[in-house]
Amino acid sequence: MWRPERNIEQEWLKSVTNNVVSRQKIR
Repeated sequence: MWRPERNIEQEWLKSVTNNVVSRQKIR
C-alpha cells in the first residue's frame, strides 16, 4: 500500500519548487 503522507510531501515539494521558479521568472 502507498503512504498518503509521502505522496503529499512529494506534491508539496513540487508545489514549492514551482512557486520559486515562477517567482524568479516574473522578476
